[in-house]
Amino acid sequence: MGFPTPFLQLKPKLIALEPPVGGYPRSRRHMRRLRCALNSENPPMTVSITGATGFIGRRLVQKLLLDDHKVFVLTRSATKAASVFPASTYPGVTIAEQGDWEACVRGSSAVVNLAGMPISTRWSPEVKQEIKRSRVNVTSKVVKYINHAGNADAQPSVFVSATAIGYYGTSEIHSFDESSPSGNDYLAEGMGGHSTSSKPAGC
Repeated sequence: MGFPTPFLQLKPKLIALEPPVGGYPRSRRHMRRLRCALNSENPPMTVSITGATGFIGRRLVQKLLLDDHKVFVLTRSATKAASVFPASTYPGVTIAEQGDWEACVRGSSAVVNLAGMPISTRWSPEVKQEIKRSRVNVTSKVVKYINHAGNADAQPSVFVSATAIGYYGTSEIHSFDESSPSGNDYLAEGMGGHSTSSKPAGC
């Protein structure tokens, strides 16, 4: 089974969510919990996001801004992030390079981790190791910052981590849900570890 999310000391109790399969969210329960956590009817939040410049991340940022939330884009390249989210068009976005990640996480209501090296490349053994390492390293760093954010009241109340799809393998004839077993290919073993989310009150 895929590598686990590093130990996270979040209250309330964490709920394990499997990543969606096939590149699009197919778990209704997964999406329902995500919508509940970031529902526009809840008070405005400050959300830190890794992987915000990716396919899913860009749309998440746009949705959060439409719902009047503030966003910290946690990035390794401020130049790239600024080209995707120019200040004139995205005034609710603050771009933060790695040295500022901890302060951003500490000042956030929620953290969403979508980071990871793109997989649309030739998979040599070295590249496969880097694909996996890029997800483990960033996730571990974010978890450390959350755990060191102070007491439970000062920590972000929501943490969602979904850095890959493919935990269940792929099929043209079968569909999958959270009770399905893991696949047996590289994406299932190397990238498809559990996504996790804390459950907000009232959901």
